[in-house]
Amino acid sequence: MGKSAILVMEARTAWDDSKVIPKINAVTDASRANGYPVIFSTLRSGGPKHGFDIHPSIKVSPTDILLEMRSSSGAFKGGELKAKLDGLGVSQVEIVGFADMAVVNTAFAARKANFGVRVIEDAFGAFSEGLKASSVEQLKRNGVSVVQSAQVIQELARV
Repeated sequence: MGKSAILVMEARTAWDDSKVIPKINAVTDASRANGYPVIFSTLRSGGPKHGFDIHPSIKVSPTDILLEMRSSSGAFKGGELKAKLDGLGVSQVEIVGFADMAVVNTAFAARKANFGVRVIEDAFGAFSEGLKASSVEQLKRNGVSVVQSAQVIQELARV
């Protein structure tokens, strides 16, 4: 595993998944504790006055990076995320968060941009379990690694 970054997709207040939020926090805590960047990417909601309305149960650190997505087609559209990752020396992205299509599209774009990519299944939520299962299957069929948070946390601590 090269230098990783945790990419938190669409962790907005509109989502409320009590199973996923603790896993997101565990992964981002481990990342920060071991010196790896945490990047939040979300669509701006409610106009400019609302900004990033990250779910209040999700931990955000002053060292985290907040990037606005240009569309729901993923965080790589527009080039800002790739430039940021390249500048940080990141070669691997670990994706968590909500919004199945944003996660899937971002994973595929990351692969296309030559990053190693893993989606952390137990830290990834969707509108329904059926959509999540379909998204996970689509990721696997297209060569994206799907892993569990415990594995990533253990690996972040070893590196």
